[in-house]
Amino acid sequence: MSARALLVTGLNSQPGWFLNAALAEHPAAVTAIGRRRPAELPANIAWRGVDLETPPRDLPAARVLLHMAPIWLLPPLLDALADAPPAALIAVSSSSARTKARTADSHERRLAERLAHGEQAAQGRAEHHGITCRILRPTLIYGHPSRGIIPRVRGIGRRLRVFPVPMAATGLRQPLHAADLAAALWQLVSAPEDTGASLQEIGGGERLTFGAMIRRILAGAVPPIRPLPVPAPLLRGVLRVAPGDVGPGMLDRLAQDQVADDRVLWQRLGLTPRPFQP
Repeated sequence: MSARALLVTGLNSQPGWFLNAALAEHPAAVTAIGRRRPAELPANIAWRGVDLETPPRDLPAARVLLHMAPIWLLPPLLDALADAPPAALIAVSSSSARTKARTADSHERRLAERLAHGEQAAQGRAEHHGITCRILRPTLIYGHPSRGIIPRVRGIGRRLRVFPVPMAATGLRQPLHAADLAAALWQLVSAPEDTGASLQEIGGGERLTFGAMIRRILAGAVPPIRPLPVPAPLLRGVLRVAPGDVGPGMLDRLAQDQVADDRVLWQRLGLTPRPFQP
């Protein structure tokens, strides 16, 4: 095994999409695993189709495991690597483990529980095997051209020709560009011996209200989409009659701040995240 061999999951995730250039320049062996082969894969990366819910035990040994697939798939993967565990683990979870833990929405609570359980189980296995473990909990991720909040909001706005913006949307958000998350992950891969906190929230370079975030997304559309201020009770009533994929938990959090205490982390990484640029 090369001293810098790398095993990667989640290349189809938003940060994974932005890591191709760095992975193409990695000087040692890189193996990527997952269910679906990425459409674009650098020539130096060996691909292996693997169901991460039931991973095989003959995966290639690596010094660093970079896990960008759902965090609850990490514990069984570490079990599969138990005979030759990596020296370091860098993983992506979500700040939803905290922000959705006490929501009134049962679906969101289950997601938060699943995230937290995955984190705890992975940390326990890492400690057992002596693996240096760093798990990042990003805030709202954006930046992929066809995934995430920006194409979703603009798609709805183009169909309706307006986009409803709840008037109570005063809670702060800290959207994180996927390229900045990818850069943070790569910095940790490059220095896996870093002794920072094992579980750390991470956000972007700007804090703005939920309403301001949505209005900026709409203003950047071509042509621009008009925001439609809507009282939160009215929007809640509409969703009760015609429910979609926006649940009551999201409405409840509109006035709540969802930001990360990440200044020290970015300083340690030597990076500066960009302001929100939809």
